[in-house]
Amino acid sequence: MSTPLNQPNSDAALTIWEHIVALKRVVFIAVGSLLLSASLVHWQREIIINFLLVPLGPGGPVLQFLSPLDPLYFILKIDFTLGFLIILPLLLTLLWRYVSPAMSVRWWIPLLIINVASALALLAAAYAYYLVTPLILGFMASIIIPGTTAAFTASGYLDFLLTTTFILVVIFQLPLIIIAAVGTKLLNPTQITENRPYVYVGAITIAAIVTPTTDILTLGLVAAPAIVAVEVGVGVARLIFRTKQV
Repeated sequence: MSTPLNQPNSDAALTIWEHIVALKRVVFIAVGSLLLSASLVHWQREIIINFLLVPLGPGGPVLQFLSPLDPLYFILKIDFTLGFLIILPLLLTLLWRYVSPAMSVRWWIPLLIINVASALALLAAAYAYYLVTPLILGFMASIIIPGTTAAFTASGYLDFLLTTTFILVVIFQLPLIIIAAVGTKLLNPTQITENRPYVYVGAITIAAIVTPTTDILTLGLVAAPAIVAVEVGVGVARLIFRTKQV
């Protein structure tokens, strides 16, 4: 008789081999999904590459490849990076289904977290793509050194776009991180509130590292979401904390 996946401690009856078989199944599905997703991205690579180059602007610099293999690496990086991002909610769901038998958590909580995290990630990606990246690239292209011309490599541009997006995605996940820390009693909302000035200084410092410009507007575009994310996380965490105290 099989044991329900969402029942706590149901994995106690499983042998080590059964755990290995279950893990192999998860890995097989994850790898297969990644290859399929990357193949779909590769199939539409021309449309996707043109879309990724939009932040450069109509009169932006022409990207260059510095070695014969660079175009191949450029395409493969796009295929597998976007392919991974597309199936990330599926991977998180598979991971939860694997570890859920050992945890006593209501089934809808991880589902809600995955959906909210995915929505925040999409919002952060759009924010990075449409606003932050074009402003930073415009500023960097405006720096003119006598005797030189501005030229970006395709690999360097893609790495910059992905890094900026990744950092903003992490920043947009701060509310969930704070709520999780308070929910597991690792943090108290009062601790964050009392150290709010240090949190703001840290957010501005990170923003200054992410945006290597002297433009206050661009710096604020990265620092502002971090501050808002902290405030939203603290506000929701405070409500949860008060509910548990009642």
